[in-house]
Formats: sequence, C-alpha cells, structure tokens
Amino acid sequence: LQLGAKRIGWARRKAIPGAGSGPLKRGIGVASGLWYDTGRPGAEIRVTINQDATVEVFSGAQDIGTGTRTILGQVVAEELGLPLSSVQVHLGKTRWPYGPGSGGSKITPTLAPTARRAAYHVKLKLFEAARRLLAVSPKTPLVARGGAIAIAKGRSKAGSKRVPLQKVLATFAGKSVSAQERRPANFKRWQAHVGGVQFAEVEVDTRTGIIRPIKIVAVHDCGRVLNPLTARSQLNGGVLQGLSYALLEERILDSQTGCMTNPNLEQYKIAGALDTPEIDGVLFDVYMGSNNTGAIGLGEPVTIPTAGAVANAVFNAIGVQVRELPMTPSRVLAALGRTKPGAGGQP
Repeated sequence: LQLGAKRIGWARRKAIPGAGSGPLKRGIGVASGLWYDTGRPGAEIRVTINQDATVEVFSGAQDIGTGTRTILGQVVAEELGLPLSSVQVHLGKTRWPYGPGSGGSKITPTLAPTARRAAYHVKLKLFEAARRLLAVSPKTPLVARGGAIAIAKGRSKAGSKRVPLQKVLATFAGKSVSAQERRPANFKRWQAHVGGVQFAEVEVDTRTGIIRPIKIVAVHDCGRVLNPLTARSQLNGGVLQGLSYALLEERILDSQTGCMTNPNLEQYKIAGALDTPEIDGVLFDVYMGSNNTGAIGLGEPVTIPTAGAVANAVFNAIGVQVRELPMTPSRVLAALGRTKPGAGGQP
C-alpha cells in the first residue's frame, strides 16, 4: 500500500469525491486482492546431460507464450552450473513426461521446482563420478560451476581443485546421464497465499460518460521472481485483462436460450492499444518457502484488484458509484442521473 500510494501520488486524490468544475473529472482509487499458491504435485520432468555437456529438458506441458522454456532452462542451467545456451528445453509432446495444462497460473510454480529436482539428481550422479576422479571421500562437498565440478570452498564457492564436466561424463558407459523426477507436494510454508494492491487514476467525461484510464500502479507479491521480464509481462497482461473486465467486456445472453449473442470481438470489446494506460508494475519479491525455487503463479492474481481500483477511481472522480460492470458510458451517465440505464448497459 505504501509503495503504490507513493507511485500513484495518493496525496493528489480528491478529499471530496466529485469535487471540481468542468466536464472532465479525474480521480484516484485503490483495491487489493488475494490469490493462492498454485503449484501442484504430479508433473514430471526428465533432464538429460549429454557427453558434450549439453543438456536437454523434456516435459509434456506447453509454452503458450509465458516463457516456460526460458524459465526451465534457467533453473536447470543454474543447478548444473552451465550457461543457459547449453540447455535445450523440449515441450508439448505426449510421449514426454506428464505436464499439467498450460493455464491457471500453475505452470512455473509446478514445473520449475520439478526441473530443479531432476537437475539436482543428475548432479548427484555427476558428483559421485567426480569424487572418484578427484580422489576424495564420498562426503567431500562439491559444487558445479562454469562447466566443471570442483571441491566446494565454503558453502557454495568452487575451489581450485576441479574436473571438467566432459571428463566426468566420459566415465559413464552410456552416452548421457538422465534423471526423471515428479513434482512433490508443497512444503509447509509460512504463507499459502499471494496478495496484490493496485491504484488507478482515471479521467471521466461527464458529458459522454466515457472513462479514460490514465495510470495503473500494480504492486504484487509473486514469490521469488525467476525472470523479471516474463514476470513483468504477466503483470502487464493481468492488468489489461482486469481493465477490459472493468470497462469493456460484457456477455449479452439470450433470455430464452441462455446463449451468448455477441461471441465476437466486434461487439464483445477488449482493451486495445489506445485503451491502455501507463502501467507501473512493482514485483514484490517474497520467498514463501512453498517449493525449492520459491516460484508462485502470477497470471491470474493481477487481474483481481484492477476492476475495484478503477471503480473506486471513478467514484472519486464523479462522486457517484457505478455498481455494474462493465462501466460503460451509458451506465456512467445513468449513475450521474443524465440518462436512464440502457438495456444491457451498452453505449
């Protein structure tokens, strides 16, 4: 709340809703939302490291544009101490290990911990062979860094005595080393939910009823951020979906059959480029402790507070509440007492 208030300029908010002269009125509103940790057990991932120290990751899940390939590659590369360019991620075939459906904010928190688990078990096999090459005891701590396995210096640093991965891999009879692991249940975490706060600034034309969003500040808990770019993209998408829900999207149903009469993008409106306000996103990096990567879903939680924040901003701007969604121009004018509500609230 404090971060968002500072970024939206909460001190500028009207003390008296609807105050001010002229037909264009601005207002600021806030809303918060709660969602749950969406990582689930059951998914499986196979990680294979080849003799040339390239790595392949296999999952039946799909990447529908949220960066799943990148995330899984990052997790496996970090665990094995290799550059991301050494890891190739294979997704979307039913002959590969079972992956969940790609939706519901669950892909990253389900698959990232599974990928790390599989990579870790591959690493244990490599460590066993490396100890023989390094002539050290089975209890000697090792670390995988920079394409080699080294005796650990301190908790995670690599010492000078090391052996290249390719030399370790050459000791295996097969052409590769693999491990396939299943996603376990979540750990007993300190918190099982994620929260978010959004602030909205809007401008309302009291002559036409048109609401123009100016800026939305979105501050969201999102577990441990594995990739800031893909996380920010999820945040932007959630805000846009919530904005469409608040101002544009409306299913019109036939009263006799219950069928939707506007199943198209001509009459069922969604936000486009000209409807999009400035989006100021803040990824509130919080380690919930629910899995071995700290990942938590971000796709759905961001949609939740948007409509409430916009509605409260509209109230602050014009001094009356619009209690139906979407907040179309006709509904705004009806709330102002300028017109009677139209059928279905269409403009």
